[in-house]
Amino acid sequence: MKKTFSFYHRGFTVLEFLIVLAIIIILIAIILPNLQTARQHSSDEKLVADLKVVALGLEQYKIVCGDYPSQIDKNKGCNGENRNLGSANLGSFIPNIDKYKFNKTDSPYLYYPIAYNSNKTEECTGYHLGVKLNGGVVGNVATGDQSFNSTDSATFPMCNESSGAQGFDGTVPNVYDIAR
Repeated sequence: MKKTFSFYHRGFTVLEFLIVLAIIIILIAIILPNLQTARQHSSDEKLVADLKVVALGLEQYKIVCGDYPSQIDKNKGCNGENRNLGSANLGSFIPNIDKYKFNKTDSPYLYYPIAYNSNKTEECTGYHLGVKLNGGVVGNVATGDQSFNSTDSATFPMCNESSGAQGFDGTVPNVYDIAR
């Protein structure tokens, strides 16, 4: 019996392989920028969610202590007299407070306490709370009913002279700002 060899059972040609490879490369080139954008948006959403947790803790602190803290510090107790619970500290209201490192150069989180309509700068009746985003937005983004352009905060004295307003003066782009 004689074996016959057939050329009809062959694999892919080099041209077919190159065409498939080119299509895969084009698809990857289309998908990669979208993945980077999605990663930035996800990171920004996490930063904003963390900031909202801190804002909730600040509101709880105000309910108990009567005003907002002059700085974000886990050991920061209630200020002044006639407070509801003098032994409360900010760390008990904000979970994992140490990870935020407000107003430090290696942290995106910013806090600027304000004394609205008060001659007593030791009473913090408002604040700007912000986070530097990774590029999901352009410019300062204010939220809430009482929010205003951060340059307007210059008309109100700060509660604590040692804290800074960096990030809320309009010079730092991509800052998500919660003002109370």
